[in-house]
Amino acid sequence: MNSSYALGFVVGIAVAALAIWAIFLFRRKQGKAPMEYDERQRAIRGDVFKHAFLVMIGWSVLYFLLVTALERPLMTDGLSGIVGLSLGILVVGVESILRDAFFTTGSRPKGYVILYIVVTLCQLPSAILNWKDMVQDGVLTLEAMPLIWFVVFLAVLCALVLKLTRREPEED
Repeated sequence: MNSSYALGFVVGIAVAALAIWAIFLFRRKQGKAPMEYDERQRAIRGDVFKHAFLVMIGWSVLYFLLVTALERPLMTDGLSGIVGLSLGILVVGVESILRDAFFTTGSRPKGYVILYIVVTLCQLPSAILNWKDMVQDGVLTLEAMPLIWFVVFLAVLCALVLKLTRREPEED
């Protein structure tokens, strides 16, 4: 990994942390209490986190078996862990959105669509620019991270749009 890429990674994390901190301070200054999940949502989220954990463990075992069978790495050091983490985040995002446990009862999900569109589109230029360097000597490199995150955020965005546009059956 070159130094400009590492610097960009660190700056990205710092900007995200500052944005989260600013939102927290803004909400606190307005006197809004943190929103809570109801009991049903907490139970669903527990199941969702369990499923994500199992997917991450399954990925780790699958990758280990593939590397052992092929007797060579398929990804650079650390990337398989990031792929496992990405799969876990994907499961948490998509499953909790589809099961109505992603947003608290007082939040406005439609505002998140714009956020997910922006985050998804921010990954696209880097994924396109790094396209030729993603695989070197038959090994997936760290340059594939923007593409991996693009796919994760796109899947969560699609689940969010699907959930917000799908009509729920009315109870009689």
